[in-house]
Amino acid sequence: MSVVIAACNASAWIAETLESVFAQTFHDFEVIVVDDGSTDDTATVVSQFPQVQCISTPNKGPSAARNMGIRLARGEYIAFIDADDLWHPDKLRLQVDLLRRTGLAWVYCDTYLFDHRTKKRLYTYNDFGRLHEGDVLRSLFLDNFILSPTPVIKRSVFEKINFFDETILLRMGPAEDWNMWLHIASHYPVGLVNYPLAQCRLHQNSISRHATFAASIASSLWILENAVARNPEQLSHLKHRAVARVFLRVSIRLAARGNFTTAWNMFVRSLRLSPGEVLVFLSWFVRLVWRAKWSVVILLWCRLRYWHQGK
Repeated sequence: MSVVIAACNASAWIAETLESVFAQTFHDFEVIVVDDGSTDDTATVVSQFPQVQCISTPNKGPSAARNMGIRLARGEYIAFIDADDLWHPDKLRLQVDLLRRTGLAWVYCDTYLFDHRTKKRLYTYNDFGRLHEGDVLRSLFLDNFILSPTPVIKRSVFEKINFFDETILLRMGPAEDWNMWLHIASHYPVGLVNYPLAQCRLHQNSISRHATFAASIASSLWILENAVARNPEQLSHLKHRAVARVFLRVSIRLAARGNFTTAWNMFVRSLRLSPGEVLVFLSWFVRLVWRAKWSVVILLWCRLRYWHQGK
């Protein structure tokens, strides 16, 4: 097993990430940290863990850093974790057990997001989205439910389908892993350990928060176009729905930040492309209300609705 960590200016939290990796109940693994052009003390912090192989490279983005880690990896399986995320101690053990039991090429798990400052658990993906297993290409095309610190993948998979795409457009948005998962899913069924064994940290410096909404949309649409080009018979009829969901997700993020005008425009664009996506929107909010999560987002959407009606 090889654990690959792409790190850029992660000195504030990479020690905690490495501690969660070395706390695994599965012990047969190596750890490769690729320092992607950090200007802080990331390399110094990593040097406090002598069992870690740390490679420093010019800044080329997370895809290039992961590719470097894959090239250096010696394990039969490769697991990825971002330099600010955490793992449950049983993550690798449960996932490797599933891989060996089923002969699958890759598996993933649920994850929960937590607030960096308070350490408060906010929600799991399964709180407001459905996780799938087996042939997930169509489901994954509509929604990226495989988050970056969750999969474990046979190294031979990358030998067949090549590495992460380093296209500059993907560096502008937070979706380069979605592109890879879609590529893998077009060739291999995936297994699921349906427990939140990974933890994603929410903080102001995360890539997803720094990506502009325009960049996020552009990179997502690029990914959808390429997925359809690879698998036209399976995905072309779903393209309008997938694009509509891109706009829907962005509209929710915009509303949460108080940008009601653009949020409403994105919401309308989503419904024009695929009117049925309003049911997805309502389903998300029913789950959020039921779980008592993201109540502030719901409030913002109510304000958005009243604001639009009052124009």
